[in-house]
Amino acid sequence: MKINKNKPESGVQALQDDFKKDLSDVLSEFEKRANDEKVRDTEATGSRFYLCLCFQTQEQMLEFAEKSKFGTITDDIFIDGMKAAKLMGIKLESEVPPIRKINNRNEYAKYCKKEV
Repeated sequence: MKINKNKPESGVQALQDDFKKDLSDVLSEFEKRANDEKVRDTEATGSRFYLCLCFQTQEQMLEFAEKSKFGTITDDIFIDGMKAAKLMGIKLESEVPPIRKINNRNEYAKYCKKEV
């Protein structure tokens, strides 16, 4: 920034212009970050990537888990779809998103608390 000594107000104006530009750049970055987080939140919490199997009793669910070998990949009621596909010999061609891996409900609960 060049200040004209004969016109000190030009220096003030230059400072104001620089400040406005910097503030505008910061605001743009915040808006971009907010949009990126909104997209990520939608991807992470959307219900379009869940598959739910429902049984009449817990015993039926446990029997299914044992007979299907899903019980070998989890000790929880949630099954990692990628592990299930591998167990069943299914090769998934879809792109794997760059997201944090969460292994179980407790870890997910801790992760959510940190993010809030």
